[in-house]
Amino acid sequence: MRLPAPALSIAALSTVAAAGLLAASCGKSAPVAQVEVRPSSLPLGYPEVQKLHLSWQTTAGLDPEAGSPTVFVHLLDRQGKVVRTYDHPFPQAWQEGTPVEDVVKIYQSALAPALPPGRYPLTLGLYGGKSNQRWPLEVTGPDLGRHEYRVAEVEVLPPPAGAAGPRFSFTGSWLASETGGSRQILNLRWLAGAGAIRAEGLSGPGSLWLELKIPAGNGPGEKLVLDDSSNAPSVVVSGTCGGVETGISGPGDHEIEIPVDGAGGSCEIHLKPNFRLLKAGLPGGGPRSVALENLAWIPAAPSAPAAPPPAGAKPGA
Repeated sequence: MRLPAPALSIAALSTVAAAGLLAASCGKSAPVAQVEVRPSSLPLGYPEVQKLHLSWQTTAGLDPEAGSPTVFVHLLDRQGKVVRTYDHPFPQAWQEGTPVEDVVKIYQSALAPALPPGRYPLTLGLYGGKSNQRWPLEVTGPDLGRHEYRVAEVEVLPPPAGAAGPRFSFTGSWLASETGGSRQILNLRWLAGAGAIRAEGLSGPGSLWLELKIPAGNGPGEKLVLDDSSNAPSVVVSGTCGGVETGISGPGDHEIEIPVDGAGGSCEIHLKPNFRLLKAGLPGGGPRSVALENLAWIPAAPSAPAAPPPAGAKPGA
């Protein structure tokens, strides 16, 4: 016969409760989201873009005092040093229990030197924009420390030899290359007016990817002057690459993908801003307009193989 367990005193219960709280606080925190990463391996040529797909399933709320959630994606070398970053805001408002799809561009910009060929780990994490607090995630890869998870591997390919592969040249009012000051924008080029980018060696189909920045003009000694009757700074993007004229408007970073059929192997992109940024002491000796922060080629995804015909089917049926 089992004997009843002895009753615990209030003091003993308090001790047990305190020990449980201490164990919970010292243990691992529950993940705030489950993340599926596809694919687990990416080939990356120069200067190219490959797309990484993140499927988020949020499982907990976030402290609003920590700031807006930001996704960080880091490319590491063999010593674990960060050589490229692909950080970006979480693609929509964080809501517990909501599935979210996110596509991250993993790239080598034509404005920066090529990475040495080899295999590079790709890591993922989530942090608050104000506090820099990192939240735990549930992923298939290991935690390398401080909630930074290894989720994929990037194989950096050798740069094309000779005249092979995408090549870019600049005409018009382009200023000399400047450092971008980060591992996400290594180098950039400003326009002092209108200009063009010529792309050659395109093995299509695919898309040209540009990341452009329109300055706010609110820095010390800066003034943004509009050249027309518009009420916002904008850039008209046209040319022979996509055959369609488009535009961007308003201060900040803007991404453009221009589809290319690849039939001719070369084309031009024309940029026509409607504004000038004036600032005393600007390097380059005069006003500038829009900045090109990143430039690369997105090869088309390979077509899925055709399904085999049913058994017994006649050719052409």
